This record gives sequence, structure tokens and C-alpha cells, in this order.
Amino acid sequence: MKKYYKCFIDTIGMYSASDRLGCFDEKKNQLNKKYTDIFLNVLSLICYVPDYQKNRVELSYIKRDKILSLTSDEICNNYGKACKGIDRACFFLQVRCGIRKIQEINYNLMLVLLGYILSNDSFYENENIINILEAWYWCSIFSGRYDKDQSENIIEDINHVLSIIKNPEDKNWIQDMKKKCVSYAGLF
Repeated sequence: MKKYYKCFIDTIGMYSASDRLGCFDEKKNQLNKKYTDIFLNVLSLICYVPDYQKNRVELSYIKRDKILSLTSDEICNNYGKACKGIDRACFFLQVRCGIRKIQEINYNLMLVLLGYILSNDSFYENENIINILEAWYWCSIFSGRYDKDQSENIIEDINHVLSIIKNPEDKNWIQDMKKKCVSYAGLF
């Protein structure tokens, strides 16, 4: 993704994918509510699991109590990383998934997973990880993964993505998602 983003910047100059997606409401002169919720969740995950270790991400980290428990130092030290991760996620959604506006994102928590994972520079620069994220995105959309239990599913998916990143040979989870996606489409 980095090469696409760099090429884009070299062509048109400074670019904010978050701005293009409408994360800032110019008419109201405020951040879009969806963006604010996504930002708080990504920030919280970065603060509680800064090392991106698999099976350490918990549902409680995106709940109000944990978010409100963040210290001012944690917020000040990590808000830039959260914003960068969300902007990268917005760029990913624009380039790889055809999303033009934040309102087109079917499930807001999907942007939390993308923002958290892509806040890590080495993950963002790894084309294999980007491909895994794209496969996850489309399989999740077409399989109806987030039709219910969205919060629980997103935490499970973050831990699965981190597991694949740490052990690229373990792709059973993504393969199972692909099978569900195809079977739901009536092709099996």
C-alpha cells in the first residue's frame, strides 16, 4: 500500500484519505460521529496492545470504561498513530474496496480492525498483509459476518489477523471465511 500511497502523493501532492471519505463534516465544522467512535476504539487498542500480540486484544478495550481509563500521556503519545492508522485504512478502503464515503462502510468496526492493523508501519508496508486484509474485508461483507455480534466478531477477527501476521503459514481461518463466503453465494 505504501507504494500506491507514495505514488499518489507524488502525483497530486498532500492527501488525506480520511478527509476524502468525509470524516470531517465541513458544514458542521466537526468530526463525523462515526470517525470519532472509530478513532477512540483504535486509540484504545493501540494503548492497551501496543505490541500487536495475537490473542491479547479483548472486547473490553473498545468499551467505554477502558477508553475513559486512558491516561492523558497514553492519549498524547498515541493519538497521531491512531490518526495515521485510520487514514491508511481509509486509503485502503478507497483503493482496494471502492469506498468513497465513510457512510458507505457497512460496519464501522471493520474500520477499527483496519485502522489498528495499519497503524503499524511494518504491517502497512507488507503487501501480503494488505492482501490478507482485502480477503478478510470481502469475505466478511459477502458472508454476513457482521450481521450480528459485531463487537465480539471484530475482536475475534483482529486476533485472527494478528495470528496470521505472526504465522503466515496459518491461513486456515481466512480459508474457512472464503468457503463460507462462496457457500453463502449459492455456489456450493
